[in-house]
Amino acid sequence: MEEQADIFNNEKVRWGVIFYALYLFVCLLIKHTNWFVTYDRLFFMELLLAFITTCFVVANRKALRPVLSLRHLKLGMALLSIGMAVVFSIITHRIIAELPIQVRNAGVHYYSSFHRYFSPTLVMIYSVAFMPALFEELAFRGVLYHYFKDVTDERRVVFITAVIFSAMHLNSVSLLWLFPLGLLLGYLRKKHHTVWYGVLFHFTFNFLICLQMLYRHLPFPLSLIQ
Repeated sequence: MEEQADIFNNEKVRWGVIFYALYLFVCLLIKHTNWFVTYDRLFFMELLLAFITTCFVVANRKALRPVLSLRHLKLGMALLSIGMAVVFSIITHRIIAELPIQVRNAGVHYYSSFHRYFSPTLVMIYSVAFMPALFEELAFRGVLYHYFKDVTDERRVVFITAVIFSAMHLNSVSLLWLFPLGLLLGYLRKKHHTVWYGVLFHFTFNFLICLQMLYRHLPFPLSLIQ
């Protein structure tokens, strides 16, 4: 009991809980209100999440500097991260294909949300691939990983961040692949001491979803990954 009290009275854990609570509140606001049915409004919520994440990164910049550095990145490992994302994407699409038709049709053709913009393809890639890949990795494998790794074993931190990462998406069906995805991204962070391989993996995975929606003309249920 005394050890548990020490953990939950830890300042870094408290800040981790505060950060995740802010992040989750914005996600709940988006999901459970009708205010964000158009991307015009959702765009500003994406910026808000990016701003919150950036503030916490800046506040912990000294501790996070090593995992944000690009100096020790290796081309071979970067290419391997991209290749792993391709394989994981194929497996995920196979899982989705086996889901009941009513679940697979729960989403909409997300591309239609961007038709009004000058370059809808670029806007979709920005929203679906770039922003989540960069700021979710900074949030979960950067800020939250840093807050929790000083109070428990890093293997547990990988598990914890995978759980809260998948829970943040607020879709019980998508836990089938978002939890393993979180474990893989956490493993890359733990093994290579950088967030950038995870960013590459995450971007590639989401970018392939964009390609499927664009060139296969399928109503990909994006609600299953976001």
